[in-house]
Formats: sequence, structure tokens, C-alpha cells
Amino acid sequence: RWLSRSISRTTNKLLMEPKATFTKSEHLKDKILIDKLFTQGERKRFGCITFYNYFIDNDTSFDSAIVVVARKRNFKKAVDRNRIKRLLRECYRKNKFILDERYKLEKKRLLLGAVYAFDKLPTYSMCNTAFVKFFLFLNSKADHRNEQIVK
Repeated sequence: RWLSRSISRTTNKLLMEPKATFTKSEHLKDKILIDKLFTQGERKRFGCITFYNYFIDNDTSFDSAIVVVARKRNFKKAVDRNRIKRLLRECYRKNKFILDERYKLEKKRLLLGAVYAFDKLPTYSMCNTAFVKFFLFLNSKADHRNEQIVK
């Protein structure tokens, strides 16, 4: 009896929450791609974070990938920079489900860059709000692009 209750609770929990992981394929580590992201990518600022996005066609992996940056000029202590980067990665991990699967369907890989631009330590709510707004912006932009293709 207790086993059936625990199984039903677990399945209900799995159905309600999308799996939020941050795999190695989502870490953007290639120097050439990072250079392209910051030189050729689009830049948009939401709250305390400046976001960069760049699309790659015909790539072997269609997962989105992110690089996070905390400037040494603003934060001298490595502990603070690491905390900020950990916080930004956590916000990405929790909210990446907002990005629809449309990029996989279009066979494009989305490269993201998140640069924390302020000189004060961020809170989770500040970063989370910025990520949600940015992901909704990307979705609306993709919807607009798809409407133009249909017309």
C-alpha cells in the first residue's frame, strides 16, 4: 500500500515538473564558437544581465549551449565571480524549458552568452526574472520569424 502511494506521488511529480539538468553538451567551451557569439551574435540587455545569442546551422548537436561571464573588473574576489556564475547557470537550468523545441525542429543550435554587468552581487530573483524575460523574447522573435516565412 505505501509503495503504490509513493509511486503515484513520484509519477505526479515527474509529470508536473520538466527535468532540469545542465549537461556537458550545454556548456559552451569552444573558443571559436565563443568568439563568434560575442562578435557576430545579437546583444540584448534584460535587467542586470547582458545576453548574447547566435544561431548555428547544420551542427551535429541541436542543444542550446551557454557561457556565463562575471567580470574581474567588477568583482575582484574569485569567490564572488564563481557565485555569480553558479547563480546564472542555475537560472538557465531552471528556465531552459521556456525555450521551445522549435530550434531543434529548425535544425539550428542556439548559442547563448550571459554577462553579469552590475557591480553588486545579484539575487536569485533578479537573475531569474532576467532569464525568463530573455527566453520569452527569443520565443516571440522565433514566432515572428515563422509568421514571415508562412506569408
